[in-house]
Amino acid sequence: MTVQIGDIYNYNEQEYVCIKRNADVFNPRDYGFQPSWVCSSCWRGYWCEYEIKNDRIQLQTLYIHDADEHYPMINGVSISPVEYMPALTQTDEGLIPTEIPLYFGHETYEHVDLILPYTGKLLLGIPFSKYSYFFHPSECKKLLCFEFDNGELKGIEDCSETAHILHKVYKRFRLREFADDEELYEKLPEGFRGPLWWFKKDTTRS
Repeated sequence: MTVQIGDIYNYNEQEYVCIKRNADVFNPRDYGFQPSWVCSSCWRGYWCEYEIKNDRIQLQTLYIHDADEHYPMINGVSISPVEYMPALTQTDEGLIPTEIPLYFGHETYEHVDLILPYTGKLLLGIPFSKYSYFFHPSECKKLLCFEFDNGELKGIEDCSETAHILHKVYKRFRLREFADDEELYEKLPEGFRGPLWWFKKDTTRS
């Protein structure tokens, strides 16, 4: 399984990722695109960089491959010129230097500054490592829950303490060091306790 490229959320000059899966904050189909995969690291055919500022969430950068090679303007912005990076190509004569497009062949829209009418919650975290198949609250050193109503930021809940507790819980689980007491378990919010039944004091596992 290839690691999938995830969306990036910039907030207070820090980069966050969306926990568990990418949220549909921006849907390119609403703007005339037909996203299509061009590499195995991005099956959905696009990824985004967002910015949360001035109590709004906006699209800053879009990387996309369109099935019909149709790239309309977004908020008055056209696709950027293709950038290339050095590479090596295998031939019958051996390896020869060449160039390949950046961003795996996806076209790029930069400085879009498109304010989005998103409604819902986003659980965003700063992971200990960006090189992971998926992101989980237990793997985040900082975890924030943002709530939006029609694009307007209504509140932010700091869930970092819960993330730290979960990190300890799953570390014990991986090491099979089950708790002798319920101290960490009792500190967790109610919604997190059910899936962690094995961590309770009376757990019996071999």
